[in-house]
Amino acid sequence: MGYHYQFDSVISLYLSLTGLLFLLLINRSRKIAVSAYFGFLVFLLFIGIGVVTATIHSERNSNHYLKKYTKGANVTFQITERLKPTAFHNRYFAEVLRINGFEAQGKFLFSLERDSLTEVQLLKVDDIYETQSSLKEIPSPLNPHQFNYKNYLKSHQVHRQLTVTSEAIQLKSSETNTLRGLAARFHDNINHKLEKYDHPNEIAVVKALLLGQRQDISAITYQQYAAAGAIHLLAISGLHVGLVLLFLNFLLKPIENLRRGKLIKLILTIIILWSFALVAGLSASVVRAVTMFSFIAYGMHLNRTHNIYHAIISSMFIILLFKPSFIFDVGFQLSYTAVLGIVWIQPLLSRYWIPRNKVSLYFWQLLTVTFAAQLSVLPLSLYYFHQFPSLFFLSNLIIVPCIGVLLGLGFLLIALLLLNVLPNWLANLYFEAINLMNSFVAWIANQEAFLFQYIHHFNEFKLIASYILIIALALLLQTKNRRRTVFFFGSILLLIATFIYEHKVANRKNRLIVFHKSRTSEIALHEGRTLKVQQKTNNNQRIFNDYALGENIKHIHIKQFSKSINFKGNRILIVDSLSNFDNNKEVDILLLTYSPKINLERALQKIQPKQVVADGSNYRSFVGLWEKTCLKKEIPFHYTGEKGAFIIE
Repeated sequence: MGYHYQFDSVISLYLSLTGLLFLLLINRSRKIAVSAYFGFLVFLLFIGIGVVTATIHSERNSNHYLKKYTKGANVTFQITERLKPTAFHNRYFAEVLRINGFEAQGKFLFSLERDSLTEVQLLKVDDIYETQSSLKEIPSPLNPHQFNYKNYLKSHQVHRQLTVTSEAIQLKSSETNTLRGLAARFHDNINHKLEKYDHPNEIAVVKALLLGQRQDISAITYQQYAAAGAIHLLAISGLHVGLVLLFLNFLLKPIENLRRGKLIKLILTIIILWSFALVAGLSASVVRAVTMFSFIAYGMHLNRTHNIYHAIISSMFIILLFKPSFIFDVGFQLSYTAVLGIVWIQPLLSRYWIPRNKVSLYFWQLLTVTFAAQLSVLPLSLYYFHQFPSLFFLSNLIIVPCIGVLLGLGFLLIALLLLNVLPNWLANLYFEAINLMNSFVAWIANQEAFLFQYIHHFNEFKLIASYILIIALALLLQTKNRRRTVFFFGSILLLIATFIYEHKVANRKNRLIVFHKSRTSEIALHEGRTLKVQQKTNNNQRIFNDYALGENIKHIHIKQFSKSINFKGNRILIVDSLSNFDNNKEVDILLLTYSPKINLERALQKIQPKQVVADGSNYRSFVGLWEKTCLKKEIPFHYTGEKGAFIIE
C-alpha cells in the first residue's frame, strides 16, 4: 500500500506511533489482548508501519535525488555494488550522496564504457565520484510481455541510469568506509589469488557457491542449473546458511553443558553467521538468509516449535523495515515461501513413512524437504519463469548432501589460499569435484523430456488459486475432517474455474500488433490462441515466445500478409522498400517498413491516412523526416522505437 498509494509520511508516522502506544496500554488487559478486535488493531498498526517505512525509502522522500536533480547538476555518488558486465559496459549500483553540494539519497544504475584503465578503479566498492553527466530515464519495454527491466530496477529502488566514459567522472575518494567495501576488498584478494588456476568454469561456480558472486558464470552453465532445478545452488541463500547453521548447532553442542551454555552457543552462532555474511559479500540474498536464520537460531534456542514460525515472520518484518522494496524481490518471495513450506508441509509428509534404517531415514527426510520446498515455490516459479524442472528431486537428492562437504572444503581452501599454503593437489581435487557437480547438472538439464518449458499465461489469478489449493492440501494432511475436505475440493474447483475463464478470454482476443525490432519488420495477427506472424527472417522467435506466454497463445504460424489489410474496419497499407506506391484507395493507417524511398508529403495528400506508423526496420534519419512531415500535416505519427509496439484491438 505504501508504494502504490500516496500517503503523507509525517501523518502516517504520528498515526502509527499513536496506535502503538494505545495498543501497548490496552495490552495490559489479558481479556482485551486475546480478542479478535485487538488482533485487527495490530493488523492495522503493521499496515501503518509498512506505509511509513515504504514512504521513507521511496522516491517520494523529500531528500530523494529525484526531488533535487536538474539536468547538468553536479552529482556526487558512491559505488555500492558490482553487477554483471555487458559486452561494452561495466555496470554498478551507485548511491547518490550530494546534488550540487546538498545532501541527497537514492540509487541509480551506473554503466561505464569498458576501458582497461578505469575497469580496475571502479571495481572498488565505496569509491566516491563526481559527474555532471545527465541521469536519464530507464527505458520501458517496447513490446508487450517483454521483460520490464525498468520495473525490475524500480522494485530495487533504482530510478535512473548514468552511462558515461571514464573522462566524464572524477574520483573524489577511494577510502573503504563500509562493511560492504571491506567484503569487496576481501573478494578482490581471493579473486586475484584464484586467477593462477586454469579452471575458469569451476572457479566461477566456486565464487558463486562461497562468495555470492555470479558475475563470471557463463550463460550456458546458468541455464543448465536452472533446467535441473538447482539454480538456488548458485546464489548463497537459505540452503547454504541453513547448512552452516546445522553444522554450527552440531559443532557447538558441547558448550550447552557450561553455565549459561545455551546463551553462549546462541551468541557464537549469530556472530559466526554474520561473519559468513561478511565473507559472502553482504549481498541482498545473503543478508536476507542470515537475518532469517539468526531468528530461527533464536527460535531453536527457546526450543519451542511454534517459535520457529514467530522467528520467520519476525525476520521478515525486520528485513522489510529496513529494505521495504524486498517485498517485490523474487528471491525474497521464493526464500520465505520455501522455508515456510519446509517448516509446515515437510513434517506432514515425513510422518507417512518412518524408516528404521538411519540411511533410509536421512534420504527420506531429504526427499520430503525437497518436495515441500518445491511444492511451496511451484506457483511462484510458474508465474515468474514459466517452467518446471520435474527432475528437481533427483538433482537435489544427489547434490544437496554434497553441498555441505563442498562448503566446508571450500572455506578450508580459501583459508589456505589466503595464507599462501594451498597445495596444488588439494586445489585441483576441489575443482574436479566442482566439475563433477557441473557435469551431473548438465546431464540432468539435457533430459529435455522432463523439463516443462513455456507454460503459458500463469497469471495472478492462477497464482492465488494455486496457493489456496496448497494451503487446503496442507490443512487436510494436518487434520482430516469434513470442513477441510470440502475446502480442499472447493479449491480444486476454483483453480479449474480460473483455467476455464482464462481459456475463454484468450479465445475472444483479436488484435493486430506491429512489434518493434531493430532492422526488421515484425507484424502479427493475434486471433484467439493463434498468432499469425509476417517476417522476412526466421531468427527472432524471442519476441513472439514472450508474447505467446503472456497471452496464452498455443500456435505461432509464419505467413505472408497482403500489402493491404482490412482489420476491424481499419484499412492498413504496408509500404516497404520494394513496394509500388500506386494506390488509388484511401487508407486509415500507412505502415512504413524497410525505409521506402517515397515522397511522404505527396503520399499523404494522395491517400489521406488518419495515422502513419513506422517500425524498427527503418533508418532513424528517415523516421525523423517522416515525423516532421506528419507534424506539419497534423497527422498522428507512431514510431515503435520510441512509443513501443503499435496495437489495434
